[in-house]
Amino acid sequence: MKLTSNRYRPANRILKLMLVVPALAVLMLASALPVRPASAAGVDIKAWPGLSGLYKMDQAVQIKLELINSGEPFKGKLVVDREKIPGQPEQGGNKVLYSREIDVQSGKTSTIMLVPGNVMGLPPEVKLVSGERVLARTPVQGTNVSGGLIGLVLSEKAYRSDLFTWLDKRLGNQFNAKYMNPEELPDNAVLLQGADLLVVDRDAVKALNGEQCQAIMEWTRLGGTLLLSGGAGAEQGGKFSAISPVAVQGNTRASGAMGGLRPDGGSLNAASGKLVSGRVVASEAGNPLMVYGDLGRGKVVYSAVALEELGGNNEKLWLALDDPDGLGVFSQRRIKEPQVMRDMLANASSYLPQLDLPPVPAVMLIWVVYLAAAGPGIYYLLKRYDRRDLAWITVPVLAVATAGGFYLFSPVNRLQGYLEQTLTAVDILGPGLAEVRSAETLVLPRGGNLKLQAVKDMMVEPVNYYNSGQGDNRLEIVNNGQVSSINFQGVEYGSMRQVAAYGLWREAGTLEGAVYFRKDTLMGEITNNTGINLRDCKLLAGGHLIELGSLGAGQTRDINEMPDRWQLVGSREALAGSPGDTRMDDDVREKRLLDELINQNSQEQDGVMFLAWGDNPTELFSVVEPSARGRNYGLMLIRQKIDINIPAGEFKIPAGLLGARENQVEGGLEKRADGIIMHNGKAVLSYDLADIMGGRKYTVSRIAFPGSVEGHIQTLEVYSHNKQNWVELKDGQRVLEGQEAAGCISPQGTVKIRISGGFNGNEALKIVPFRGIEVEGVAE
Repeated sequence: MKLTSNRYRPANRILKLMLVVPALAVLMLASALPVRPASAAGVDIKAWPGLSGLYKMDQAVQIKLELINSGEPFKGKLVVDREKIPGQPEQGGNKVLYSREIDVQSGKTSTIMLVPGNVMGLPPEVKLVSGERVLARTPVQGTNVSGGLIGLVLSEKAYRSDLFTWLDKRLGNQFNAKYMNPEELPDNAVLLQGADLLVVDRDAVKALNGEQCQAIMEWTRLGGTLLLSGGAGAEQGGKFSAISPVAVQGNTRASGAMGGLRPDGGSLNAASGKLVSGRVVASEAGNPLMVYGDLGRGKVVYSAVALEELGGNNEKLWLALDDPDGLGVFSQRRIKEPQVMRDMLANASSYLPQLDLPPVPAVMLIWVVYLAAAGPGIYYLLKRYDRRDLAWITVPVLAVATAGGFYLFSPVNRLQGYLEQTLTAVDILGPGLAEVRSAETLVLPRGGNLKLQAVKDMMVEPVNYYNSGQGDNRLEIVNNGQVSSINFQGVEYGSMRQVAAYGLWREAGTLEGAVYFRKDTLMGEITNNTGINLRDCKLLAGGHLIELGSLGAGQTRDINEMPDRWQLVGSREALAGSPGDTRMDDDVREKRLLDELINQNSQEQDGVMFLAWGDNPTELFSVVEPSARGRNYGLMLIRQKIDINIPAGEFKIPAGLLGARENQVEGGLEKRADGIIMHNGKAVLSYDLADIMGGRKYTVSRIAFPGSVEGHIQTLEVYSHNKQNWVELKDGQRVLEGQEAAGCISPQGTVKIRISGGFNGNEALKIVPFRGIEVEGVAE
């Protein structure tokens, strides 16, 4: 029996091992797998991008998030990353993660995240992370309408209007109308910038809170078009009364003909009111029915009749409102991309005149002395004294002394902290609102970690950031509420990093005053209420840069200048020099930024633009790490459009002051600050005279076309509204006078011309640009 037991003992051991080893393997595998904590059990996440699912990749995109948690509350983090598709290998290429900390409550938790539009091209996903575990993830799916226009309608009744189908047809199926519940409208103008048109009626205005209304008004100043259906919010004390072109005083009945612009289908309910400013498209018995006016870069459209009451075909009405001459109340996008000037600012900020480099002659001298001493010098000296055994110590000492010389001649090497330079471009759009674009370059002579924190409500992103995009090396931008921070890990010794920011400055001051032209002289006054001491102030008027010098905070400057006596801004090299010019003087940053602002969008150069510099460092970023004290430098470029207030009497609007709007273009057309150059083609252009007259009644007695004879323009025709045809100017004629000139002004106050021209490539530098039109008349 004992022998039998010993015989089967190895088999029993093997059986035990077969049972224990799999059990241990299961336990080890279970411990390695991510375990969802009980507090986070049953977490689900949903994401909606943009405005009701519509977004543009050239604008900031809001991602609305909703988390459903069936367990206990816990702390987590939301991360926007490239979408991970099941069954496929994880893709690289995403260098930046956007995240925010969140307290996940039991039940439903809602929040938003703001990311640059280019993130939507990954495609992205949002994942909820707790510790090292991913608890939930969801793809971010929406509709990219970059290149098209978005119309948000905050009224289900107004959404039935034929305006939106007409706009879609007019824009070649590039208009996207979307109904949005007023309660879901963002209360931040930056988040609204994807939209181009916003329609509100009286019910929608009642549902909007104060923050939402403020965001709408700021968005309009930034370039949006706001339509007040049925005079919504335009009554005394109404939410939009401050910006409406009509002050509503009551209600009435109006003819359905809308001033002859639609079939009369009977009387309609309408608001009654008094014109404040703007252009009247339709009126009846002195009551304005359809009016639009300018607000900053944008427009406010007032409709006394609610859109849903304008049934049937209203094509003639919408065409009159959108302007057949191409001024585009609805069909032109005026909102700028946040990344406009970003790369220009970043490149300019990387030029650091404060970063003193060692003088080249001194460096060369040290090298020559070192080579002479380390070679034949030491050899002959030690040989003479027969102490060649000291070579092992003299050569290292000489090398250390040489290194010390380089150190002393290079101040950047002696920096213990960091060097920070911020370049900022500020567009003042009105009292209490400015658009800010900024780029910052930081140099870390000692290397290490770099952590920056942006001011409230600024959207930040890295510029020229390179890495593998894999693993822990990826850069993470953390947004906690309204403040964002960006953390660069392991910055190399003597290396630099760049970041860009975009946002709104609501505490900005403004430049007050107005100018006007009397014959060939620009007159008026400007007061600096920005709170910043400004230097190198300039006025850009008709392509001429008029120097004003310095203008301290609170100071007033009288204007009495003849623009023709000042520099006419021509090609881009006129301000910034040739792109290939490597000579870098102290004001290269100013030249390049000024050139970019003047030439980036010549269509915006209507009227008179004020440009100036401020040397105050803008505190858009604060350095959290490294803790060592650094050196901070800043440069700010201020830009604001100056009102033109033409007094009663004779007036003259010089060539170049009215920007050309392109109706039709065949061939190449180059728009510069000093005029237009046709590259072997033809174009129909419109000039908006009513806009610069500011609603004042006037008569035109003379229209001239300077530069059309000695330049490269081969044919020039003007559309006569009296004759209803094109009139060609022949035999060197470049002036229209009297009734012939007055007949070329449309009822909307525009002049339409048709030109053709061209030149050989070797004549480009000799070409005289077409300066546009010069107008004289009498203002009432």
